[in-house]
Amino acid sequence: MPTGSGQTSIHDGPASGRCQDFGVGAVGSREIPRIRCFYFDSFGVPAVEVMRHVRGLAIAATIMLLSGLPCRAVGQLEPACVADSPERRGEIGCSLVETKLLPAGLPQGLFWHIDRFASADAAQAAVGPTSIAFSAHGAWWLMTLESHADAHHGGTHEAAVRLLPLPPADRYAMLVISAYIPAGQTSRVHVHSGVEAFYVVDGDQCLETPRRTYPMSKGATAIVATGDTMRLVATGPGPRRSFAVVVYDAARPPTTRPDNPPALAVCPRKSR
Repeated sequence: MPTGSGQTSIHDGPASGRCQDFGVGAVGSREIPRIRCFYFDSFGVPAVEVMRHVRGLAIAATIMLLSGLPCRAVGQLEPACVADSPERRGEIGCSLVETKLLPAGLPQGLFWHIDRFASADAAQAAVGPTSIAFSAHGAWWLMTLESHADAHHGGTHEAAVRLLPLPPADRYAMLVISAYIPAGQTSRVHVHSGVEAFYVVDGDQCLETPRRTYPMSKGATAIVATGDTMRLVATGPGPRRSFAVVVYDAARPPTTRPDNPPALAVCPRKSR
């Protein structure tokens, strides 16, 4: 702890923060030094301010909301997205379903088409150079990138999402993600090297970015630009089932985690 003016980093259980001397304060009949601690949650978001009386061990603590700063409860982190996660077997998880190198000369103005099929044979027969077929959430799906909003390949056409402009790149790749996440859990703060789009199969989710939030319910979609810092939250009373597609510069990793992320707008939670 600091003994003179200035700041220091602290760790107190799962939270961490920065502390600064703040004169003296009364505890009973005694005056003892105090410090002001700005605690941050595991995502780097200011969580609470703690005014602590210190002499050896902490004697008292008063917890106050940070005035003028975003405040949020620390949510439980969802499982990291990996290849062949438990989601592939109908359990809780986040799966990197498939990454596909796309043809050279991919145009701008693409649509992400989502088609649902009753069988593996029908979905896999429709796969082309810009599509991926897979099983998830009780059905077979085909994810396709095409230039026309009316293009689909059989089955039931669930949605067509117009992507934002792609970043400059010699070649692009397409990453499909499928998730089954309990209520209240959040993704890690991250950034993509390309555009990302979302589709909610069931439940509720909300995307937090520095500028705004994107609440989504069953059947809803959302699109974010290359380089946006974000965190996804399962906001409903039950689990969320959802897809995402990232179309990114094939010469770069699709996802990175920023060292010093900006503050994010906070999504409201729905009660159980």
